[in-house]
Amino acid sequence: MKAILFILLIIVLPSSVYAQSVPFQVSFTCQTLQPLLDFSYTSIDEMQQGKEIVNAIQLNLRLKMRGCTMMAKVDYTGTANTGSLPAGWMSTKLISNNASSATFPATEIPLNNTNTVLFTQPNHINNGPHDYTFNYNLKLNALNSVCVPPATYNFTITYTMTLL
Repeated sequence: MKAILFILLIIVLPSSVYAQSVPFQVSFTCQTLQPLLDFSYTSIDEMQQGKEIVNAIQLNLRLKMRGCTMMAKVDYTGTANTGSLPAGWMSTKLISNNASSATFPATEIPLNNTNTVLFTQPNHINNGPHDYTFNYNLKLNALNSVCVPPATYNFTITYTMTLL
């Protein structure tokens, strides 16, 4: 008989975050598009399949005569003394964007506790401001061979933008 395992994961992101802006050059906002970003498991079988929150996060950029590299990392706190969770357990999946000149290392990016590049938007030649939107799904990948203790885990995703 399989034991029933209950794990509740809650993503802690404010509904909107505003970065400090350099006058007339850069602005950045991050907002959640779903009222609650959480993953819940009620059985071991569920943990062996990935779960995905569709259209979870939106990044908005306004760039004027600048380019940037956008990075993300995930940190967590848990109610159990767990050490560390597996690298790449959580990932973001790009579902849409309006930045035709941006480069992406992949459409699905595994997140861990160090900055990982989501995309690079090159410098602009003309003076006008350019607005870009990037929409992401949030995915919790399957745990087929890793033991994660039952607990409630809170995740914080931190975005870092570096100007080019």
